[in-house]
Amino acid sequence: MMPDSNELITQNMGLVYTVAKKFINRGTEFEDLVQIGSIGLIKASKKFNDELGYQFSTYAVNLIIGEIKRYLRDDGIVKISRKIKENMTKIKFATEYLRQETDREPTIKELSEYVNLCEEDVIQALNSENVLNIEEDKYSSIVDKNSLLNEDKLYLKELIDKLDKKSREVIIMRYYYDYTQQQVGNLLNI
Repeated sequence: MMPDSNELITQNMGLVYTVAKKFINRGTEFEDLVQIGSIGLIKASKKFNDELGYQFSTYAVNLIIGEIKRYLRDDGIVKISRKIKENMTKIKFATEYLRQETDREPTIKELSEYVNLCEEDVIQALNSENVLNIEEDKYSSIVDKNSLLNEDKLYLKELIDKLDKKSREVIIMRYYYDYTQQQVGNLLNI
């Protein structure tokens, strides 16, 4: 017989703590991560179907991770749609690429043509980025920012800068902009 929802939650709170620990140092207090993860555990306890043959913990971990990731992704004073965020990512890459190609800042029209968006969407994405005031080190997302010392970051940047142009583009697109291997291949014709 399967335990009731409250029992499942009580017996599996350790899962929430374990998962929450993996998201420490991302700008959210550990206790908040536990609370958000608990929402995933509660959802799991209500939706779990033991007749499918899976263990509850296997099912619950995915919902706990999902809730925490959703919170971290969507948390903020200003909410920006996923589509605009995707456009911002494309435009960041296009800006960097066109800047290297032309030795100047690209125009809105050039960006629009490169990413295949209307000029209004490009402007909207650029304005959204300004609202968020995103100023990240170009190479910091390759590894966890908090795990690197400044000299490690400089060394990593130095190594990446030594790569040939195409290899550098692959690294930046794949690890900074989170493009899939297929997307990188298509964009770079490789």
